[in-house]
Amino acid sequence: MNGPRTAYVEVNEVKVLGTGRGADWWTLYRSRAERVGRVKIVRTVLTGDIVRVACDDRDEAQWLAKHMVNHGGLPRTAVKVGKP
Repeated sequence: MNGPRTAYVEVNEVKVLGTGRGADWWTLYRSRAERVGRVKIVRTVLTGDIVRVACDDRDEAQWLAKHMVNHGGLPRTAVKVGKP
């Protein structure tokens, strides 16, 4: 995972923290992802950040986005896949 990242999952924390759905899971996941350098804060607002989690490719990003919703419990509207 040392090569260039070609995709990301963007998480809107305002939606996560506002609904409370998946907030505990997301907080733990984000702290772990930050330690390995996969998190980039795109925008900071008073009620939460817009955060991008770097992925190696689009397939990984799509898998992670689904995992965040299905396993982590994040609202679907809070998660999207993108390319840098």
